[in-house]
Amino acid sequence: MASIRRRGTGQYQARICIKGYPIAYQTFKTRKEALQWATEREQLLLQGLSDAQSLAERMTLADALDRYGKEITPAKKSRVQEANRIRYWKANALAALPLTKIRGSPLAAYRVITPAPQ
Repeated sequence: MASIRRRGTGQYQARICIKGYPIAYQTFKTRKEALQWATEREQLLLQGLSDAQSLAERMTLADALDRYGKEITPAKKSRVQEANRIRYWKANALAALPLTKIRGSPLAAYRVITPAPQ
């Protein structure tokens, strides 16, 4: 069950308590943001997706590319070219971002300033 409480001037804490899960809480500037986070997080917990979400928050693009390069690329016919492409992507600053932070704007900025790999 989610609850929202005021924490001083301009701060609201959302707290979620569901049996079988650790207590989740986070502080926000507005009550609306806190309520939105609590609703989304509660749905994730109830659907069993919170573990995948927390993994995505910890895993960077470079980590995902490493795993893909080890597990998938070796079985491909074009493994050499794909390994080169993976190295190229890992050399970019975008690779240091967590998977949950990669959205349209960082990709668009990368696309504008970076030439296509050869």
